[in-house]
Amino acid sequence: MVIDSTDIADFGLKVQRVIDLENLPMRKRILTTPGLAANDIKHEAQRITVKLFGAYADRDTLALNLHTFRELVEAELVHDVVLVGRKMHFTAVATRGFQVSLLNNVVIVDVELTIVESLEYVED
Repeated sequence: MVIDSTDIADFGLKVQRVIDLENLPMRKRILTTPGLAANDIKHEAQRITVKLFGAYADRDTLALNLHTFRELVEAELVHDVVLVGRKMHFTAVATRGFQVSLLNNVVIVDVELTIVESLEYVED
């Protein structure tokens, strides 16, 4: 996964799983009487969760990489994201930041992203 031109592998992290990417968000009700024209159909923002995994030699390396990843997420409000393995590109906001689970020198990071611009498929 690449966030704002930075590969998360630089922090020792890799994508373990992406949740809710294939789901279609609920339709917004923006008109008093439902319109059926293409420009009348709007959807809620799509939210996905990306589970990241990292295994490190020691706790110091883990803490340093997690801190650097946090700085990347906090640096901008809106992020340019590429899911390399899925060949998907989108613009998103880390609405709820991220949650971390630690077990010895292993970290699982759950990042909730709200997609603000539609998904695009990218070529290799």
